[in-house]
Amino acid sequence: MYALGRPGLQFDTKNPVWMPKTNFLALVRDARLAELETRYDDATSVLTISRDTESQLSTDLSQPAGRAALKTFFGTFLSDDISGPPTLLKADGHSFSDLDDKVISLINLESVRAVAAETGRDIDPIRFRGNIWFDGAPAWAEHDWVGCRIKIGDIRLEVIKRTRRCGATNVNPDNALRDENIPATLQKT
Repeated sequence: MYALGRPGLQFDTKNPVWMPKTNFLALVRDARLAELETRYDDATSVLTISRDTESQLSTDLSQPAGRAALKTFFGTFLSDDISGPPTLLKADGHSFSDLDDKVISLINLESVRAVAAETGRDIDPIRFRGNIWFDGAPAWAEHDWVGCRIKIGDIRLEVIKRTRRCGATNVNPDNALRDENIPATLQKT
């Protein structure tokens, strides 16, 4: 629903088109974002941002003052990395995601464990920013699902492609440091 564009981003919210994530504040370029935890309440339009369990901001995005507070917060928080406050965008019905298609990401926890075994370190599944995590399938079984239909509860989904992983997965969600090369490990395994 919302996105924070890099300062000065030109984006037509009335006629939104997909843009690469590098145009927005995202882990791929802004590792410090991993220091924050966010919660959005759709019923109240309130976004709450915490850092180390301490509240940093709670603001109503339906109000001009709330939107201004959010831009000021991120402009200050990322002041070493961006050249001013970001552009707050809202485009109803548009998906600000990694792909032009409206998709969800499925994460096989057994595959995550295989990556951890390869690296010799615990790998938090959060690095993969999935929408649905599942267990019970062998590692990498999901690669064979492309072109198949699957059912989750009463919902039927079509698996359209494997997710290409970028440098955002290198960011440790516990400390915001780039401490692994997950894309290279995935290629290797």
